[in-house]
Formats: sequence, C-alpha cells, structure tokens
Amino acid sequence: MKRTVIITGAGRGIGFSLCNKFSREGWRTIGVSRNIDSLVGISGVESISADLNDETDISKLLNKLNIEVKSEFLIVIHCAGVLINRPFEEISNNEIDEVFRINYLAPLKLTRGLMPIMRASDKVHNLFIGSMGGFQGSLKYPGLSVYSSMKAAISSLGECLAEEYKHTHIRFNTLALGAIDTEMLQEAFPGFVSGVSPDTISKWIYTFSLESYDLVNGKVIPVAGSNP
Repeated sequence: MKRTVIITGAGRGIGFSLCNKFSREGWRTIGVSRNIDSLVGISGVESISADLNDETDISKLLNKLNIEVKSEFLIVIHCAGVLINRPFEEISNNEIDEVFRINYLAPLKLTRGLMPIMRASDKVHNLFIGSMGGFQGSLKYPGLSVYSSMKAAISSLGECLAEEYKHTHIRFNTLALGAIDTEMLQEAFPGFVSGVSPDTISKWIYTFSLESYDLVNGKVIPVAGSNP
C-alpha cells in the first residue's frame, strides 16, 4: 500500500518529530518548511523549502505536490504556526497579518489547493494542529488573543470541511494541543517547561492519524494533560 504524509512546519518542533516518526514507519514523508536544514540527510524524508507567509511560495508548493503525489492513503498534517505572546494593544499590524496568514490562511489555501491529489487518493486524513487556547470554553491567557483566535478559526474550518466532504473519502479533524516543549513555545514563554516533548505528542498524533480515519470526522479534540 502506497502511503504518503505531507507535514508543514517540518523544520522543527512537532513537525520535525512527526517527519522522523512517519519515515521510520516506512511512509513516504514530505516535510515542508521555510528552513529545511534540519531535514537534509534524514532517511526517507523529502524536504521542500516553502515560506507559508508568501503567496508565491504557496503556489509553487502546490504545483509541485499536485504533480508528484498520489497515494492509497494520504495524510496531511498542518503543523506550521506562529506564536506571538504580546498584549493585544502592543501587537503590530504586521504581526497580526503574519499570525493570520500562517496559522489560518495558509492551511486553508493548502487544503483547497491539494484537493486534486486528495480526490485522486483512495483515502485522505487532514489534521489541523490547533491549540487548547482556541478551544471553546478553555482557560485563556493574556497576550495570546491573536494566536488563540486564529486557532479557533482553524478548528471551525475543520468542522465545516468535514461536513462539506462527509460523503467522500476525505476526513478532517483538529487536534487542540496543550503546551508542548517546542522551540516556538520556549521563544514565546522563556523559562516555561510543559513536561510534554514533541516526540511524545508525535507518537500520539501518528497513531491517531492512522487509526481514527474510519471512526472520527469533523471533531475538535482536546489533547492536554489537564482540563483547563
């Protein structure tokens, strides 16, 4: 069975760990990142450099993927993200635009642009990596208004697409993750340690992406060690 996974934000953090996990399990693994230095030389990983904050790069990426990818089982995991921790009135318009484009607009456009290979594949599981900060009713944190609201938006997108494509072989789910010890988290919250490593959560995501295809669709699933 030909199995392919496409992972954005693959240069570090959860995306990087997922690339390692899928490639070790024998999947054709395509890692997308603005900086692919960390992916070069990893056995089984095909790296593609693309800046998801750039419309031209997104178009080039889609052209490349739509030509080269067709699978019996295709998994797309949207890990790329930007986390800015700053009071609402102090975050700049440029920063707001960047968070919007990478956390919401890029996965939306990639999903729409990948529809040709999704339709050509036998079964497809799309996973949006959300956040507990964007999970309705969860504890919210000062400084994360823009980030959390964009994660809420991507969760809603997953629900909408699952309904629109529910009679097809294409599935959509969102994983609302709690704090994970990634470089992105450490940059936004210096000194904070969550206790959950990227490798630990990647193993869970790997299992979920495979085993839940026939059982779960259109869900926003909280994945956290506590119930904030």
